[in-house]
Amino acid sequence: MKKIAVLGAGSYGTAIAYHLAKKFENSREYDVCLYARSKSIVEEINGRNTNNKYTKTILPKNLVAHNSLHEAIDKTNYIIMGVPAQSIRSLAKELSDIVKDKTTIINLAKGLEVGSFKRMSQVVKEELGAIKHEITSLGGPAFSKDIFAHHPIGVTLGGKNHKTLHEIRLLFDTETFDVKITKDVIGVELGGALKNVFGIMAGVMSGTDMGSSINGDFLTRSIVDMKAIASYMGARRATLDGRAGLGDLAITCTEGSRNFRFGREFAQQYQKNSTLTIDVLLKNTLEALQIKTVEGFYTLEPLYQLCESSNMFVPIVNNLYKMLYQSDCSPEEAVHRYRIRDKIRSREARLTISRIFSFLFPRIWYRRERGFFGVKNL
Repeated sequence: MKKIAVLGAGSYGTAIAYHLAKKFENSREYDVCLYARSKSIVEEINGRNTNNKYTKTILPKNLVAHNSLHEAIDKTNYIIMGVPAQSIRSLAKELSDIVKDKTTIINLAKGLEVGSFKRMSQVVKEELGAIKHEITSLGGPAFSKDIFAHHPIGVTLGGKNHKTLHEIRLLFDTETFDVKITKDVIGVELGGALKNVFGIMAGVMSGTDMGSSINGDFLTRSIVDMKAIASYMGARRATLDGRAGLGDLAITCTEGSRNFRFGREFAQQYQKNSTLTIDVLLKNTLEALQIKTVEGFYTLEPLYQLCESSNMFVPIVNNLYKMLYQSDCSPEEAVHRYRIRDKIRSREARLTISRIFSFLFPRIWYRRERGFFGVKNL
């Protein structure tokens, strides 16, 4: 019998463990276990088949929880990393001393590491060093509540080994859970990280009550900027048109997303008292939502710095940063400014020659704030 270890008993980690345990509940082809640092959560899962902090759904009896990382990954074939992006490195460090060669790793975290701006697979690879392993990342539109409810889910798995990708696809595949595969792991990881930033701006627009029509326009403008950034960083532009990009962005711009709720609450806090400092506004926003972290906020600063250093034309990123980090404008002004800047891009679709050049030379040919010789190249 083979084994799957899901590391991280938060909402999404528990949902993925639930999905896999339900799939193999009768066949017992795989043992599924869930690792949690909290002893109380482990005792609750093993004693009552619940994890009430994150879901009201009754968990399968074949889902076993562990408080020991050693026990969780002992003789495991697949390690699924379900912790937040900023905790991936510390978890990978712990794994480096105990994980065995040829273990397949599936990352669920959607974000970029603060400070290094590295993708999750890069972080894991650094920490595991010489250990032989396959690292993949699962991305795309999937809320944990929909997984628990067995609602239709469609996601994308990115990795380098075609055989491994197919094995994992079949591992997750059910009537309601569909997995597409791609070797563009960069695109999958960047799509999951970048959409969080744009989800915040979508929330800001909701908090300032700008109507519904702007939402459709915002999605199209966001995906243009996401594709420019992702291709510059080595991803395929086409990946951002699929589930890992546009699909994930679409649900991140809705009520179900923490990033969206953060942006909306920030705009509302600003409207209540615009004289407060940015630090107080951010603190009040997090307290009102009863959360401690927002991935999109962490990603925004290094993303802004990257775009500035490369002279990239990304008005949404630019003005969101000036609002949240520099307190340079109000939420309404931030939206107004990005739309004014976006008007410069008068052509809806790029010329064929521009598409060819951007494909061949993504780190040279992209939408620049200023052209190569000070001439606008948009």
